[in-house]
Amino acid sequence: MIDWDGFLARLKSHPSHGHRILPPCSPSTKSAIEQQLGPLPEDISQMVDRFSGAELFVDFATIFRLTDDPPLPPLEWAVEWCIDAMTTKWRVAGTGREQDWALAMTNYGGLILLDSQGLVKEWDTGQATWLNKDISLQDWLDGIMTEGESLMEDS
Repeated sequence: MIDWDGFLARLKSHPSHGHRILPPCSPSTKSAIEQQLGPLPEDISQMVDRFSGAELFVDFATIFRLTDDPPLPPLEWAVEWCIDAMTTKWRVAGTGREQDWALAMTNYGGLILLDSQGLVKEWDTGQATWLNKDISLQDWLDGIMTEGESLMEDS
């Protein structure tokens, strides 16, 4: 299990201009999306109970949110950059994707997916090829934090 409270504390230890963390989603939103797509993986479920979407390190990576009703204005948050919207698009685009969940997007076009085993894989949306496969969600988050902290120090 991911320590989402520790993750948020680590993010908040940096200047606030580097991140945008959205509030948790409502229980009704979470329930509606689970009815549509199936139960959220436990780590994603616990995440959206604490925050539903985040822009990390001045857009180095975006963790998707769940679509709320009404949605945020398009200039605040792109409608398609939501777990449910991107997961649906991913699943219908090919076979063997029925248990994958779209979680995030990097600034270089890496679509971050969580598979049925709870492992992260990264799809290069520009080259249509795998960048990384089979790393733990914790290792992916640690990597984003390490790279993002380095970017913040350099700027």
